[in-house]
Amino acid sequence: MKSYFFYNPKRIFGAAILTMITLMPVGVHASETRAPEVRIFRSADHAQQTSFYAYDQGFRGGADVAFGDFGGDGVYEMVTGPGTGGGPDIRLFRADGSFITHFLAYEPNFNKGVKVATGDLDGDGKDEIVTGTRTGGGPYIRIFDGNGMPKFTPGFYAFDPKYHGGVDIAVGDIDGDGTDDIIIATGQEALAHVKVYNRFGYPMTDSEFHPFDWNFQGGISVAAANVDGGPEDEIIMGVAAYGQSWVKVYKTNREQTVLGNWKVFADDFTGGVNVAGGDVDNDGMDEVLVGVGANGSSHIRVFEGYGREIGGAFFAYENEYQGGVFLDAQDLNGDGGAEIITGPNRFIATFGVDDRPDLAQYAKYIDINISEQKLYAFENGKLVRSFLISSGIPGFESPRGEFEVFRKLLNHDYRWTYGGNLSYLSYNIPNVKYNLNFTPNYYIHYAYWHNDFGKKKSHGCINVDLTNSEWIYNWAPVGTKVKIHD
Repeated sequence: MKSYFFYNPKRIFGAAILTMITLMPVGVHASETRAPEVRIFRSADHAQQTSFYAYDQGFRGGADVAFGDFGGDGVYEMVTGPGTGGGPDIRLFRADGSFITHFLAYEPNFNKGVKVATGDLDGDGKDEIVTGTRTGGGPYIRIFDGNGMPKFTPGFYAFDPKYHGGVDIAVGDIDGDGTDDIIIATGQEALAHVKVYNRFGYPMTDSEFHPFDWNFQGGISVAAANVDGGPEDEIIMGVAAYGQSWVKVYKTNREQTVLGNWKVFADDFTGGVNVAGGDVDNDGMDEVLVGVGANGSSHIRVFEGYGREIGGAFFAYENEYQGGVFLDAQDLNGDGGAEIITGPNRFIATFGVDDRPDLAQYAKYIDINISEQKLYAFENGKLVRSFLISSGIPGFESPRGEFEVFRKLLNHDYRWTYGGNLSYLSYNIPNVKYNLNFTPNYYIHYAYWHNDFGKKKSHGCINVDLTNSEWIYNWAPVGTKVKIHD
């Protein structure tokens, strides 16, 4: 669960339809990686139709997936791109999972992973394959036909060539001219930015979007879908990582009208989302499909373009898998309802100077430095927030050691009576908000009775101001590791 910069969702995203659930809990044998198994599900009842391994079963980097009609015969095939750690091996399969062909999208030694998208870029009835790089790769976009031959351009940079945070890609007809366009979104470590290009790699007019807060750098997931029955497709944009599960649906008019803006999962989930579009209910208009991005289950939910959930949520993989899911949708059998294809994700964080790669194994981790009187919050080793605290005064020192949050109390009364000469230290403090209990008698909590944070003030608990106590309470689930040290 990740949120590279802290931000207030209400401020960033405006009014929203708050649709939330609790994600599947991480089990005893939970894993954030799994074999690259691609699955296809019926839209009506989510029964699994097909399952196959896109790459060697020992590969744990995940697989991006997309449908495409590469022969122009009305029969859809599948294309996969290997996830993190995989080579640039793009593979094509039939709908039954049988292998067709493969090709290399980039140099053979490239191992950062490849994103894939499909669409008919020149109106000849045959879909092309568009590729982009995952985290660690430059924003170099390539286009191929169904045989793996480069088409239209040798390749182009969607953003600054020096940028290596990866991209997400989608293909759709955003101007209603009958041919598809290429939609590119930034990945990690860049301001949230979406651009649209034609098949020759030239940017289209009035086609740049900045969907989220100016300082958000967690990446954007994108998809194209016709959610309102108009002549052109809309662009679906989601927070990809390091943030709550916000989704926006944009018209591609000059005003960049927002048709929908909502949060998919619970407030304390900050692993982002992956998005797709497809007509899963046979109403003639596409729906928005949203899957967990990272550090969560393989949960998929389906919404109308304005944010109303239409039901049919399901999990693509076993409960123990907690790595997120890639997805796409297409009607394979002509019944009017799109089938859903999934591939497992594997998220790799990039680390800045203040991050802690040694904590990358922990989805969330709280580090409290008594000498600095500061709390540091990390997600998979990335620093997401830090702030001043007040720890225990001499004689009432806060405990040192490694703990974990085992209970959360929205409101709690604190009472303690000391005898003898210490009676003046007794206290009775009611209605204290935002309490994280990390050892039987000690909490991280709001302290409304003082505003002198950065100095030792408590009887052992970790005092926090209102804004930060509310944030850390909502951010940290039960089980979050807590380390207190000098």
